[in-house]
Amino acid sequence: MMLVDRPELVPGQCVVNLSADDPGGYVYLGERPWIDPSIYVSRQAVIDMGREFGFPSPDEIHTLRLQLADAETELARVSAENVQLNRDVEAAEWTLERQFGAKIQNKPGRPRKGSTSA
Repeated sequence: MMLVDRPELVPGQCVVNLSADDPGGYVYLGERPWIDPSIYVSRQAVIDMGREFGFPSPDEIHTLRLQLADAETELARVSAENVQLNRDVEAAEWTLERQFGAKIQNKPGRPRKGSTSA
């Protein structure tokens, strides 16, 4: 199996859609004397067959790769921000322990419903 620009050998066209002028080229499957002298499948026919099996088109793959690159960039940014925020929390906890001798046990804010406050 190899990629070729044009079907040169007999029958000289794609066995799926009978095209002989696909700008994307052809997959040459070699000689199969029990079927046809040579078998070619156009690029578009391969894409169409792939779609029937649920595979994305080359354009969709390109879009997904761009989205993946953007997501990886965002992940790196958020990870770096997370590291810095964890350092800030550790510094604040260390300062509170050092200054007041107690660890933070509850989040600041309103008391829970039903609890009594003195």
